[in-house]
Amino acid sequence: YLRAAAFPYEEFIIQAARKPDNPTIAKILQQELLSVMMKEQLQQASVIQEGITQYLYQKCGDYHPCLECGYDCYLSAIACCNHPDKVSCLEHFSRLCDCPVIYKRLIIRVHMTEMNDLVTSL
Repeated sequence: YLRAAAFPYEEFIIQAARKPDNPTIAKILQQELLSVMMKEQLQQASVIQEGITQYLYQKCGDYHPCLECGYDCYLSAIACCNHPDKVSCLEHFSRLCDCPVIYKRLIIRVHMTEMNDLVTSL
């Protein structure tokens, strides 16, 4: 039985890292945030290598689930100019639509520098 998460895991980690309860929790959050950052950096590099050249920094706004897997695209997503109502996670961007890659763009909601600042503050 699969059901959607109440909120994205990445959102939980980032929010918790902003106000850690104690040094032990801060250390655990720091390690987990580093893991999240590494995965995000690798996925962003992968979509850029596949031909995504346009990006949009969109701090505010709702995040949407991936059209393919239902993953909540909290940190970033891929959208197509021809299908603005659909998004995909970075892993499934090739399945978003049949449009050429030049119509697709990377939407960044949480910038790596923001996450790095959180890691440093812990």
